[in-house]
Amino acid sequence: MTPAALLLACALAAPGDAEAAGPVARVRIETTAGAFEIALDREHAPRHAAAFVARACGDGPFPLVGSVVCRKQPGGYVAFGCEPPEDSHQAPRPPAGIARVAPEIDAVRLGLTSRTIDDPVFADRLWQEQIVPRWRAQQAAGRVDPRLDALMNALRDRRPGEPDPLLGRPLAAVYEALGFVYREGLAAAPVERGAVADATLDPEGGDGRFLVALMPMPARDGRATVFGRVAAGLDVVEAISRLPTTKTRAPAVRVLAVICLPRAP
Repeated sequence: MTPAALLLACALAAPGDAEAAGPVARVRIETTAGAFEIALDREHAPRHAAAFVARACGDGPFPLVGSVVCRKQPGGYVAFGCEPPEDSHQAPRPPAGIARVAPEIDAVRLGLTSRTIDDPVFADRLWQEQIVPRWRAQQAAGRVDPRLDALMNALRDRRPGEPDPLLGRPLAAVYEALGFVYREGLAAAPVERGAVADATLDPEGGDGRFLVALMPMPARDGRATVFGRVAAGLDVVEAISRLPTTKTRAPAVRVLAVICLPRAP
């Protein structure tokens, strides 16, 4: 059976339409390592659900069929949706030609306004991987967010022996300084075992790669929209996470077909 014959009941519309996922409620992804099913959260992450359905069930610039696993961590997560590498020595590439979808997250319902940064290791990673690079990019562009500038000033004013200035700050405040915009009534599920979320932690949104979490990943809460859950086959994802890999940390697993399952009438 061809992949086209497996595309069932897919109604495609603009990603901004809350009904863009149409009748699709679940998506079955068949890979060279087995199959798993994703139940979409169309109510709280409508744009992500629509974009995922468009890629999974449609024939856009880079459909999900033919994509490969991007990266994985044994027992931790598997990231899907990359373009195949040109040779075995290269890492899989992020998909090209896919419009980013801004995060759909309710910071209050997720508890980000009351959760504070308490882990010095996590704080250090935020400085190195998010805050400093983004501040430098904004500075080069001549448009620095005052909230981000205030964080950098706190870092510069820190005296020897004083604690990291991020410690004790609410997660929401720090992420908003990075450019994340939160909305009430949107996704509020944490990135925990079985969650399906953006693989990209970027205020501008995901790029088509998605992640299946195999353990709680609280460092991603508030920066990755959870738009579904694995409804069946989580053991397959777990098995993929433990496959041998090359230096790219990506096993040779390809998506063979996608079955889009409608909601019950």
